[in-house]
Amino acid sequence: MSSKLILIIVPGKDDRAFYKVFLKKTFESQGLEIIDLDQTNYREEKNSVIARAFQIGDRSPIKRSSVLKVIFNNEEKAVYLIIWPTERSVVDKTCEVLEYQSGLSSPSINYLVVAEDAEDRDFKERLDSLEDSLHSRRCMKIKKNERQGRHHRIYVLEKPENVRLILLVQGVEQGLDFITKHAIEDYVLYPYQEII
Repeated sequence: MSSKLILIIVPGKDDRAFYKVFLKKTFESQGLEIIDLDQTNYREEKNSVIARAFQIGDRSPIKRSSVLKVIFNNEEKAVYLIIWPTERSVVDKTCEVLEYQSGLSSPSINYLVVAEDAEDRDFKERLDSLEDSLHSRRCMKIKKNERQGRHHRIYVLEKPENVRLILLVQGVEQGLDFITKHAIEDYVLYPYQEII
C-alpha cells in the first residue's frame, strides 16, 4: 500500500478536535474509509506514523497529536493526517519540523499545513505575518508559489525538497462581534448543519 503523509499544525486542543471531526465528516461524506488511529488497538501504527513526521521520544510534544488514516482505491493507497496542537507556538513547531525533514535523506511528509487564528486581523494580514515569521527564522526555502486564495497560500519548498507548505488562516471576518471565540467550531462540531 502506498501512502502520503499530511502534517497539520494547529494552535490548540480545540482546533485539533475541530479538524479531526471536520476531516472525518468530509471524507466519510465522500464514501471513503477512515480509521481513527487514536484508538488503543492502533497505537503502534499511530506512533510509527508520527515518527515519520518528527522525532518522537517520551516527552516529544507531537505525541499529543491525533492521527487519521484515509483509505483510497480498495486499500491500494492511504493518506495519513496528523493533527498536532502546538499550544500557540505554530511558527516554532513549523520551523522544527522543516529543519527535521530537511535533515532526512528524503522528506517523509508530503504536505505541511500551518493553521493560525485570524483573531483581530484580516486574513491577508495574518497570512503575511505567518509567512514573514517563517522567513525571518530562515527555516523555509521556497521553490515556487503554487497557489493562493483569501484564506490560504500554497508553496512548493526547495528545502525540504518538494514538500508543499500550506499556510491557512482560520476564523471569521474582522468586525463580527456577535459570537464567542469558539462558537463557529462548536456549531460545526455538534449539529453539522448544512448551512455551514
